[in-house]
Amino acid sequence: MNGSWDWVVTWQAFSDPCRIHGICGPNSLCSYYPVSGRRCSCLQGFNLKDQTDWSYGCEPEFRIPCNHTDETSFVQLAHTEFYGSDIFFRPNVTFQFCQEQCLNRCDCNGFQYKFDEGSGYYNCYPKYLLMNGHQSPNFVGDFYLRLPKAGLFYSKIPDEEFKLQCSANLTKQIIRTYENKTVKLLLWFATTVGGIEVTCVLLVWLFLLRTSKHPNPDPASQGYLLTTKFKRFTFDDLRKATRGFKEVIGRGAGGTVYKGVLPDQRVAAIKQLDEANQGEAEFLAESPGGMHASDSGETREHKRLVTLVKEYINIGTATRKSWIEEIIDPMMSGKYDKVKMELLVKVALQCVAEDRDERPSMKQVVEMLIGHED
Repeated sequence: MNGSWDWVVTWQAFSDPCRIHGICGPNSLCSYYPVSGRRCSCLQGFNLKDQTDWSYGCEPEFRIPCNHTDETSFVQLAHTEFYGSDIFFRPNVTFQFCQEQCLNRCDCNGFQYKFDEGSGYYNCYPKYLLMNGHQSPNFVGDFYLRLPKAGLFYSKIPDEEFKLQCSANLTKQIIRTYENKTVKLLLWFATTVGGIEVTCVLLVWLFLLRTSKHPNPDPASQGYLLTTKFKRFTFDDLRKATRGFKEVIGRGAGGTVYKGVLPDQRVAAIKQLDEANQGEAEFLAESPGGMHASDSGETREHKRLVTLVKEYINIGTATRKSWIEEIIDPMMSGKYDKVKMELLVKVALQCVAEDRDERPSMKQVVEMLIGHED
């Protein structure tokens, strides 16, 4: 840019910009002068289509009638070339032949009639589109523009009227997308996986909340409860009854026994198993009386009897006769062997021991009974 605020070209990629495809658009001519640079102009009978952009070219003011060859004619444009967009190519033909070929086609807008120095004759190039128009004194050849005969008297509009009208405030927003398909796919995948995880967490939380409010005991446990008439206690109930599992009254291989007071003020022995895989059925089998134990008065009487028998045994053999008579049904008076009865009582007490490891097996029971017979 010089001092008068005019643009000055200091470098350009092409020495002749008019050779750039479509630089002035269709139906136009491109002229280049080293001093003034490139200039675009519309052909005779054509007007500029967009006042801000030459790439849109020019549009015709007329319509070429089809199948009426006598209504159109040609205007010669010297040293002018329209490169490309040929309908066909005819070598070594006369001017009259080339002109008739164009007039007989509705899609022909003009023809190039050029002398070929190598072969020494003229070639014919009818055009369906007037693109890449270039006018230069160095070009050997003419172009013949097809126009209605009425248009032959049109005066060509001066080039000055076709200068671009560029506004200083004119801005053109270019919309670009900077999307990476791989990143977009990964984001969608991560979002989907995250949504599935959140859904699973919510479902598990709702399930746990529902089961904590409405516990659903398993059918096997229900069967034990119906059979034994035991009441089911929760862990919180047992912890409250034992005052936090404070008072230990016994230990065994299966767990620890604590003293507890039930809500009805009954004292109970509460066993806490050491292993979680010890089932409720196994625990019930360890209870005195096995699966036939109940919460009735008979059970309480049975427990008192067991305690009483243990106290009698601890007294000694001197009072054996008296304590055996205390526990034997009066209807059996004098009809039993006191030694055998004492053995049976001792075996029975071992079988109802609270610690399952202290209970004899059936084989041991049989051996004790047979050993006494021997």
